[in-house]
Amino acid sequence: MQVNSSALSQWSSSLTDFVFTLIWSSMPTALLYAAMGLVAAIVLMVWVGRKNLLRRRPRVWNVLAKVSYLAILLVTLFAFTAVGVVRHVQKETMSALEVSVTPLVRTNTVLLRQYLTLKMSAYAPGQPVSARELVDATLKDLYYRPTSDSLWERGKARIVNWTLRKLGGEVLTAVFQKIIVAKVETMAAGLKNQTQNEAAKVGVDALRKVLLDANRRVDLSALDRTLPQIILDVAGQQIHAVFVHAYLMIALIWLGAGALIGAEMLLYFRWYEKRQQPSPNLV
Repeated sequence: MQVNSSALSQWSSSLTDFVFTLIWSSMPTALLYAAMGLVAAIVLMVWVGRKNLLRRRPRVWNVLAKVSYLAILLVTLFAFTAVGVVRHVQKETMSALEVSVTPLVRTNTVLLRQYLTLKMSAYAPGQPVSARELVDATLKDLYYRPTSDSLWERGKARIVNWTLRKLGGEVLTAVFQKIIVAKVETMAAGLKNQTQNEAAKVGVDALRKVLLDANRRVDLSALDRTLPQIILDVAGQQIHAVFVHAYLMIALIWLGAGALIGAEMLLYFRWYEKRQQPSPNLV
């Protein structure tokens, strides 16, 4: 079976355009959220200033403590801007999955199934193979290859290929697992047609031959009805997980910076100031 993979390889090029268009289109949202972050940072810095939380007695420490104002400003700006970009990318990605990817997957289901089963048949019959090995071999054909050695092209390749590994790897793993299960179920159904007497006479070598022959004759066209939904469901789950992880990382960065600033405040007020207080005169 010969399958023309050019249609599938074009997906990586389309993904390249989509990723960079998405990043560019997120700029207005990023600026809006950056303005919101600036307001939030100013409010937070004013509150900290009024509470005298960054005023220190030693002159050097007092100057260094003021760096916390800059840290509050930069980290808050980063957190708000990052949330804005991630929200925009999430919204556009889910919209693209519904509007563009879903029809594309359903239209190319037969091609995709043939391509994936061809990948499986490339392994010698009976050779142990995992879904992960099949995924790695398939992704190599779909990776974006730079058209030149320029920094721009290499950057595009890194971004697109990371996206393929992160999202496409999980999707393909689920698809290959489904195909492998379908092959096993089909072979098992074929073996059920053997009478008990025939099965009793089958030796180890003959049984292996029956299994391998069944493996070669497996018809996976029935997967064409379920394969699109499998791909779309897994893709949706993985996209959601990626964005949840992104929000969590942004929150951890902001909270981590806040924890460092708070630790410095505790060090000063709970340790240094208490040590500097004069001891009460004993009568």
